[in-house]
Amino acid sequence: MADFKNEFSWSFSRGRLFDQCLRKYYYCYYGSWNGWREEGPEFARLCYRLKQIVGFPAWAGDIVHRTLEWAIQGWMRGVSRDAADMHKHARGLLNAEWMQSSKREWLRHPKKYRNLFEHYYNRNVSAEDRAALREKVFRCINNFFDMGYGARLRALPKEAWISVEQLDSFEIGDTKVWAVIDCAFREGGETFLLDWKTGADLAEDAPTDQLICYAAFAQARWGSDLEKTRAALVNLAAGAAAEHCVTAEQVIDFREKVFQSVMAMKSRLDDPQANRAEESAFPRAKDKSLCRQCEYFEACYGDRSLVPPKD
Repeated sequence: MADFKNEFSWSFSRGRLFDQCLRKYYYCYYGSWNGWREEGPEFARLCYRLKQIVGFPAWAGDIVHRTLEWAIQGWMRGVSRDAADMHKHARGLLNAEWMQSSKREWLRHPKKYRNLFEHYYNRNVSAEDRAALREKVFRCINNFFDMGYGARLRALPKEAWISVEQLDSFEIGDTKVWAVIDCAFREGGETFLLDWKTGADLAEDAPTDQLICYAAFAQARWGSDLEKTRAALVNLAAGAAAEHCVTAEQVIDFREKVFQSVMAMKSRLDDPQANRAEESAFPRAKDKSLCRQCEYFEACYGDRSLVPPKD
């Protein structure tokens, strides 16, 4: 297997993780490196396995995202897919991945097979919990249609589409910045960037940094005019959306935030040029309540109790 270089980059999720817990950040971006290799270091393999773990809330969101992507990709090819089709597709994913996790199929291939936090850390999951998660997924799909997005996106001509869940990057200074826009298309002379949410995210009076990042990406990679770009946070769980026009001043402020975040990240590195880090430079978060929900608990404390020892 070819060797890959761990090159420094930035993303919205990476910046958020750095601010949340430095130790978790280290495990995710440094401790897990080469953990996909069968001959990789044992601790790296552990961190890589833990990196793939997903809890119930994030799993529901991932199922919704993939189901919407599946439907949209079908519409782009002229395939008819309605809410019932999407329910069936989502149910299939839920059932298959539940079985993968419960049977520990991820032991054979951590990246390929689902590993649920609740299974790995021996949390009790009742039939009611599973039913509630399934109903949340279905509610998000129903709201996708009730809010008008189903009919709107299904009617778009193929040439209107720009991107659906595609990982891509642009540059801020000399730093590569990664972004995955859930849904991007052109309509009526404007560019629309949609960010699907399934959690507690509420409509904001001003665009979030994530939406500003998407608008900056669209400007840099696709040449989109900011004044003709609409970025929307769409909370499918709540059935609410907020659309914004990102300004040049907001993009400038965002670029400065990225610069400051990158500087803080690199200040922790043992060798910034080589992007080499030491675990000791990344202490655990002081808020131990975060530890009880952290997929890296086993790497951090050496067991799966989810009860952090008192300092």
